[in-house]
Amino acid sequence: MGRNFTEPAEEVWQGRDEITIRIVASGLDAVIRPGWYDLKLRRTGRTETARFRVKTTVVGLLKLDLRVYLAEKMLLIDEHRLEISVSSRLKVA
Repeated sequence: MGRNFTEPAEEVWQGRDEITIRIVASGLDAVIRPGWYDLKLRRTGRTETARFRVKTTVVGLLKLDLRVYLAEKMLLIDEHRLEISVSSRLKVA
């Protein structure tokens, strides 16, 4: 399951009050849109929410990977493996 986000190291911040991060979502058994999301991460205060739409044909355990990069250098800051239990397929008209 997921865990808390790891605060970027001081050398990533380089004295700045905010940095742009890129969150990349992927999964072998899923179509994820958008595939990545850029947002401003502030040292203090709230950060906007990244929302992804996930479609899958899997019923059971769906495994997704989230990777967080410093957008300007594509430097990997953090990564998570999410395991989501999918109980049935929904048909949307």
